[in-house]
Amino acid sequence: MKKDIVIPDAHGLVLVFIAEKDASQRKTWTVGIKNERSKPLSNIIINAQGHGRIKGKDKQTANVRFLIESLACGELKTFEVLLTDSMKLENTYRISFFEENTLLERTFSVPPGFLALQKKEKVESSGKPGVFIR
Repeated sequence: MKKDIVIPDAHGLVLVFIAEKDASQRKTWTVGIKNERSKPLSNIIINAQGHGRIKGKDKQTANVRFLIESLACGELKTFEVLLTDSMKLENTYRISFFEENTLLERTFSVPPGFLALQKKEKVESSGKPGVFIR
């Protein structure tokens, strides 16, 4: 029965958006993950996709996969850069990872305009402002 299935807690994996500017001085968001769990993670697969409506037209980004081989405790690694237009879509990140031979999974959905409403925290590794989704 479904109540007998143990689903491990995947909290402690944090999605981070770092506010930056590209070479043309356009605002971008660098996306990364941070391990706030008590153990290192391995074989992290991130499936990213955006979808929604812009100017009355349905839009959908390609389904992109990223691999991060390992992530130590407290470590932050970036994997994607988004232009401001991409933040007008709902962006979904499905993240699967191993912790001590146990497969865990976590999904983050970031609605349009969400980052603009969030309090920015300093990202220690870059010194830049960012949004941490816990």
